[in-house]
Amino acid sequence: MKIAIIGAGVVGVTTAYMLAKTGHEVSVFDREPRAAMESSFANGGQLSYGFASPMGTPNLLGKIPRILMGSDPAFRMPSTLSLDFLKWSVQFLGHCGAKRSRADASKLAVLARDSGAVFKHILSDVNFEFGHRKSHKLVLLKYEKDLRDAETTIGDAGREVLSWERCLEREPALQDYRGEAAGGLWIADDEVGDAARFTEQMVEYSEQAFGVRFVFNSDVTDISQTQGEQRQLILSNGDIQAFDAIVVCTGVAGTQLLRGVGVRLPIYPVMGYSLTAPIGAHPPHVAVTDAGSKIVFSRIGEQIRIAGFADFGIASEERRRQRVQELIRTVRALVPNVADYSRIQSTWIGARPATPSSLPIVRQSKVPGVYLNMGHGMFGWTLSAGAAQTLANIIGPATHMSRAA
Repeated sequence: MKIAIIGAGVVGVTTAYMLAKTGHEVSVFDREPRAAMESSFANGGQLSYGFASPMGTPNLLGKIPRILMGSDPAFRMPSTLSLDFLKWSVQFLGHCGAKRSRADASKLAVLARDSGAVFKHILSDVNFEFGHRKSHKLVLLKYEKDLRDAETTIGDAGREVLSWERCLEREPALQDYRGEAAGGLWIADDEVGDAARFTEQMVEYSEQAFGVRFVFNSDVTDISQTQGEQRQLILSNGDIQAFDAIVVCTGVAGTQLLRGVGVRLPIYPVMGYSLTAPIGAHPPHVAVTDAGSKIVFSRIGEQIRIAGFADFGIASEERRRQRVQELIRTVRALVPNVADYSRIQSTWIGARPATPSSLPIVRQSKVPGVYLNMGHGMFGWTLSAGAAQTLANIIGPATHMSRAA
């Protein structure tokens, strides 16, 4: 089939690779000048194959009053309460209950584990450098109760609950940690890597190996017109191209595009922020997640990537600048020696497309010929390989010549 993919982030590019590998003729369209310019550009870098937890949990329910009052530094409410946010938040709160949260966590864990297996197969095909390594992971937990709760997960292979003293043994760089932690959850074999570098090189590989066509600076404005069994994709410059199938792999912007064909998805933007700097005096080897502060820090080559916060809605330019500065102040106080903060190389602001359950939407839509690979939230890098494989399985291998002109 002749297939169009909308979105050249890590999810879209990996999906293009998977579909082209099975014989389809694939074109990828993106409004940016190159791949991975939006949510994939500078995320936390952690490939959380052994630890992917939904955002909605019973613990978060207890924080709601502080979040509403703006006194929880990790979260911010939208500047304007839209109907979309109110509908999404009602569903999200429903997933914060203990039973549904456990079910979401179980499903997310399976998706993450399976994605890790697919990612290994991809790496057996390609040969390029993107700061990838097995880092293990240490999730810092603030209270003794958190440690007791974590004990329920240690039946999973590669998990250990550690006292604070044992955390320091596993990662000596935490001697400089200035936050509060009773201990941590150790996740063996988790990995780190630069999602943008991976995506950019996957573009080159997919072009050369499978003839995938990448069309940048091309904003898709409509997919609503049909021509027989084909779908027509309309670009902002007026160009119209026909395809047998269209796969939407965008972030939040894709929800507006899909509304034009009657598809409404429970996806809402959750802003995240990051900074990249040279390693400091005591950089960690282990990938660290500070669960209480909603901050992660990972060493990728000779750089430290620190990402954090969860702001609901698209923040104003002023608030974005403020939150970047808040992140810098927070991590300088929290982990003063992991990075050289005097030489910050870049900062990033991204709108992560989140579903109420934190589970992505990977399926055929109700519109014939339109497929979805969206809503990965903060786990787009982790779930990208597995989601791409799932979508390729749904479409199936190429078995006939394209009908599209």
